[in-house]
Amino acid sequence: MTNSKFDIDEGVLKAVVESISEGIGIDFIDTRKQLNTYTTNSSPTLIWDLINSNLKKKLGQDYACLYVSKKKRGIWEFLLIVDKKSKKIITVMRENRLKQLTKHPFKNKKHYAAALALLLNSGLRSRQTKLINMPINPDDNIYLQELSQDLCSEIEQSMLAESLYCILSFKTASGVITSYNANYLTKKFGNCKRNSTKFLYPKEKLRFNCCRYTKIRRNSRYTTSFETCCICKKAS
Repeated sequence: MTNSKFDIDEGVLKAVVESISEGIGIDFIDTRKQLNTYTTNSSPTLIWDLINSNLKKKLGQDYACLYVSKKKRGIWEFLLIVDKKSKKIITVMRENRLKQLTKHPFKNKKHYAAALALLLNSGLRSRQTKLINMPINPDDNIYLQELSQDLCSEIEQSMLAESLYCILSFKTASGVITSYNANYLTKKFGNCKRNSTKFLYPKEKLRFNCCRYTKIRRNSRYTTSFETCCICKKAS
């Protein structure tokens, strides 16, 4: 399989990284100010709701060859991004969560990522020196097949036959994206291919709408200061 088969439309990659950056940055700050809660226990799930809302807005309108579908596993809701142009089924995930899945494949053998990798990436082989061997018994195989069919029930069979499943993973620090990668997992949760998208988005360009509040220590007290990034300064 040629490298071009792993390419994703640049507009899609940009829309996803913008959605993440806004969700963990200015959108999160504004929403927290409106809620004015005494504690912040819901912050992790709130961030995902903001990211997913941004994805729906950015990808659900501007791309005729792409649509976003909301899926649910237990109490968790996530988005399935279907890119007909580059023939990819995409989900977005934090880097540390992806590492958990691949480090403990047997524990996560019924995760939705396992079902999608089994359905769409069955022809891919791991390039890792340490191949993760996740034995799948017949019952697990039937479960994953049924789950993948349910997740992809809205997608045309002809599209599924030509598509690959990709996980766009990201890391953040202090409200800024520090890593952004495209990952293609095999059905055994081995990492067949991992493309860094930094060549598309240099460090300074990862800071979309990244103006943020920072805490500054003054006289034994923390005060809040608003910090404007170089991108926003140029745009103003």
